[in-house]
Amino acid sequence: MDKYTIPKHLDAPVKILFFTLDEFILSVVPCLFFIFMGMPVLAILLFVITLLGIKKLKGEQGISYLKALAYWHLPQVTYFYVTPPSNQRFYLG
Repeated sequence: MDKYTIPKHLDAPVKILFFTLDEFILSVVPCLFFIFMGMPVLAILLFVITLLGIKKLKGEQGISYLKALAYWHLPQVTYFYVTPPSNQRFYLG
């Protein structure tokens, strides 16, 4: 075993099993909720639909594209500390 691991690419996303972190949170976590509620068929169906939807939205742009969509379409819900709110159009000073 190597004491240190060197990634092949520095910008490679964090992966859990075969999923990137955003795919895991947005698809596997709700799937587990429905499994615990006793609806495994609905859980698998929801998992597949959600996973395909996330991959379709991300396309080749990656997670930064999803962050941009959230910034412009969900201004009340999302908070980005580096950027100003998307509904503020004019700045004074």
